[in-house]
Amino acid sequence: MARVRAVVVLAIAIAGACAAPSDRERFLDDREFRRAALSEQLVTTTNDYGRARLAHFGKDWDDLPVWNPTALDLDVSPDDRPALRTLGEQAFFGYPTQLWQAGGDHLVRVETAAGVRTAATCATCHAGERDGVVVPGLASMIDVGLGPGRVDVTTPDGREPLRIPDLRPVREQRYLQASAAVRQRDVISLAVRIETLIITAHHETVRPPPIVALALAEYLWSLAPPPPAPPRTAAEVHGATLFAARCATCHEAGERVPVGRVGTDPVAAQSRDRGTGMYRAPSLRGVADRLLLLHDGSVHSLADLLDPARVAPGHRFGTTLPAADRADLVAFLSTL
Repeated sequence: MARVRAVVVLAIAIAGACAAPSDRERFLDDREFRRAALSEQLVTTTNDYGRARLAHFGKDWDDLPVWNPTALDLDVSPDDRPALRTLGEQAFFGYPTQLWQAGGDHLVRVETAAGVRTAATCATCHAGERDGVVVPGLASMIDVGLGPGRVDVTTPDGREPLRIPDLRPVREQRYLQASAAVRQRDVISLAVRIETLIITAHHETVRPPPIVALALAEYLWSLAPPPPAPPRTAAEVHGATLFAARCATCHEAGERVPVGRVGTDPVAAQSRDRGTGMYRAPSLRGVADRLLLLHDGSVHSLADLLDPARVAPGHRFGTTLPAADRADLVAFLSTL
């Protein structure tokens, strides 16, 4: 009987050792898998964003030097999600995503071939403050010369600045980027987006450890605000009814909307660099905390967004409602 048990234990051990690697494990070093993950997420390959990634990701970009200048401890299993989130939080505040000449918070000093340089981290742009408390994922109002709260991480000369997005509800988004250029199927989709963003920000000279990209994605997925409380006041209840009738079709489903229908500035949607002809309808979770609204940050509050006298173009949805209804809609949106 003891011999039988030993044989069974050995068989189980062998089966475990031969088990197929998980998708998270394959993301780290399986080029074929990485290429497939990229291809599945690209909405179009006719813009510069899609063409560059299709030409290089899972190919020569995978041969770039792996850069870990802040000596993050990378001994983490990709399937250990709590440990991965811990690494992701450390990388969010400590990994150099881009060499940086502007000011700001959450900067790091790193050794490069050209000497010690200052670099931005994810938190430089994506850690805002509320009541003196740092809120990871909330857009900061850093000004890099494009106006507070605006950056351009796609074009080389900064000609298409966009509002820094609120990353807290990123898990709920079906599409990434304002122009919905990337489908988000799972956490690996976001990890591909992060890895390629860091590579291009460093001018294709280095790449982050893939486990860092995966950890950052896992951490960002953990930032979702808690579920909102049910509407309580009469205004919130009425506002919820208005939202369901007029807003939910796009915003709850995370749909892509043709730029002509949105009516906002069309430059990013039609851009050679990242255009798709569309804008994504963002998740509105935590929207009351955002200091800038619309993809270009041209609106500064929910009340302004629904004001029929608003000067900034586009997104006229809700502006034709009576003033009392608009106020109730704002009251409901402020609870999300």
